[in-house]
Order: sequence, then structure tokens, then C-alpha cells
Amino acid sequence: MFKIKSLFLVFIFFFLTCSKSSVTDIQRSCLGFVQQFYDWYVPIAYNAYENKIVASDIAVEEKSNVFSRELLELLIKEKLIRERSPETIQGLDFDPFLSTQDPCPEYLIGEVVQDRGRFFVYVYGVIKSQKNKHPDVIVELALNNDKWFFVNFHYGKKLSSDYNLLIILRKICESAQGDGVGS
Repeated sequence: MFKIKSLFLVFIFFFLTCSKSSVTDIQRSCLGFVQQFYDWYVPIAYNAYENKIVASDIAVEEKSNVFSRELLELLIKEKLIRERSPETIQGLDFDPFLSTQDPCPEYLIGEVVQDRGRFFVYVYGVIKSQKNKHPDVIVELALNNDKWFFVNFHYGKKLSSDYNLLIILRKICESAQGDGVGS
């Protein structure tokens, strides 16, 4: 009986150790994916005004495979709406991946939280070697067939379903359709 209990405890310990290891590997992979995107994107965004470009448009064109289908479709629609009425602000008036009109020169990836199959990564701007106190954006990701993709970008000091990129883009598209712009 003692051997069976011991064997059972060894099995449980082994299972828990393996589970923690794989979660850590998944989180590490998630953080690496987000950091790689921001390492590529931040210099583009930081110099966007000077270069007279919309940084998020570059991301949509060059990295379309990192966005969920819904997010990508809405970003493309928003770009078309913006281009059809350049004299008015019809689309986003801030950088959707940094949650600002004035990007920091650097962004650091913070903690990762897993909830119901989604991963949330906190992203902090850095000014003069000082990390912002609160996250500038909370990135929502999903993993599908060993591939990460962005699902949403949440704004505010903490995770909230009320203020995020998907909601804002849906409202922009609905409003433009009502104005006859998005058709």
C-alpha cells in the first residue's frame, strides 16, 4: 500500500512539474511574440509623424498574419474609412497598439495573465529610462496551432472589457455606415 501511495505521489509531482513547465514555456513564448512585435513596431510608430505615415497601417500591411481575422478586417475597414474622408477625423485618432498620439521611444513587456484560453500581456511605455507606473496597453492574444495572434488591445490601467480596440473599431465602422462613408 505504501508503494502505491508513493508511486501515486511521484506521479502527481511529475505531472505538476511538467504542467508548470509547459505553462511557463507558453508564457515565455507569448511574451517573446509580443516583445518581437513591439521591437519592430515602436520605431515605426515613434517616427510616424515625422515620416507622415500611419504606423498601424504599416503593421496591417506588413504583419497582417499576426492579427485575428476580426481585428484585421476591422483595421482594414477603419483605414478605408479614414482614407475616404481625409478632411475629417472618421477613424482612429491615436495609435491603437500603443494607446497614444505621442509614442514613447521604448516599451517594455510586463506580466502575462492567462484567462479562459486567452493571454493578456501588459505593455509599459518608458520615458528617460523610467517605466510608466501603469500599463499603456494590455494586449490580448490567443494561441492557435502553435501560432500567436493579437485578438484585441485593451486600454486603461487595468483589464476592462469596456474600453478596447475592437469596441472602438466597431463603433467607427457603424458610424461610417450611417454616414454613408463605410459602404
